[in-house]
Amino acid sequence: HGSMEQALQTSREEHVIRLDYHGMEVEVFLPFLPFHHEVLRRRVQHPVEGVPAYFVTAEDLVILKFLFHRAKDVADIQALLAIQAERLDRTYLTSTLQTLLPVDDPRHRELAQWLPPPPPP
Repeated sequence: HGSMEQALQTSREEHVIRLDYHGMEVEVFLPFLPFHHEVLRRRVQHPVEGVPAYFVTAEDLVILKFLFHRAKDVADIQALLAIQAERLDRTYLTSTLQTLLPVDDPRHRELAQWLPPPPPP
């Protein structure tokens, strides 16, 4: 694990603080875009070991991972879509990506390809 100086440098450059919580890596993102404030507004609360904790919604996590689009993010996106597809707000996902990415960005096509078809009514 790095020093406090390295953590501060990373927070300034990448807008994220990485922490170790009982062996689990936790990333705390520092908001710097208007979308980040929307993510904070939409967060959900779940207790962790009896303590209230806040988490981004599954939809916002998918969107954030689409924005970063690293190899590990792509794998996470595909897993999240496979597991949560029926519960995800597809309209929010697609419309939010449309506001954040250029119209010709290939990530729009990826989302359409990776989302399983909606369940029949």
